[in-house]
Amino acid sequence: MYSKSGEGERESVQGGEDKKEGGYWFQSCGSQLVTSAGSNSIESKNEKPIVYTCQDKSMPYPDIVDNTEGIPAFSDILSMFPATTTLILDVGGGAFEANRLYVESKVVNSVMLVIDPFRRSRQHNQAMQKKVESVGGADVVTSMSVLNVLPTDSDCLDHIRVCWKAAKPNGLVFFKVWAGSWPMRGTGQGQIHKSKNIWQNNRWASEFKWMITKVFGKNALILIENNLNLIVVKKAL
Repeated sequence: MYSKSGEGERESVQGGEDKKEGGYWFQSCGSQLVTSAGSNSIESKNEKPIVYTCQDKSMPYPDIVDNTEGIPAFSDILSMFPATTTLILDVGGGAFEANRLYVESKVVNSVMLVIDPFRRSRQHNQAMQKKVESVGGADVVTSMSVLNVLPTDSDCLDHIRVCWKAAKPNGLVFFKVWAGSWPMRGTGQGQIHKSKNIWQNNRWASEFKWMITKVFGKNALILIENNLNLIVVKKAL
């Protein structure tokens, strides 16, 4: 149909068991029935976002600019990073290095680490986790097009908790959320791509606010912009 051109499990983790350090962050991912591995299988160094044009002309569906994957997922948020940013952690960032190299080239004096429960080894993930924990957390944590491919609310909450654990106090966490393609875009009606075993939630970024609040606390500072597919949250002190 498309062509390319270009609920909660606990009231809050504040002060709860999720504050404990030392456990493997991705311990719960083994039970996930549909994983995100199939959605991160091609490395792209293209700095221009893909534009999707709907071929169904029964409605005037507008083109969709995808700024949620690859380098374009980062290029429009780097100016939002604190000037003092030195450590960045990308959670669910896949197996490739193009995004990391791009970010490190743009953010002066920064190091970007990448962890992924399905595309990186447990040994790698634990080593990166140890580095982050050793300095009290990352200045910036990113999650690009991950929440939208997690099949259950429980899976989404687990992912958000990892991001919360990884951020330092007062650190910023950026989520990019792909809302799907027309006509399912933004409907909240999930669907699976059976041949690739990929799930798509088809939710706007704002639909994940209750989960963000569940994990970061009801007083957390949260910015949500559906037009930018963006959620930004600050971890409390």
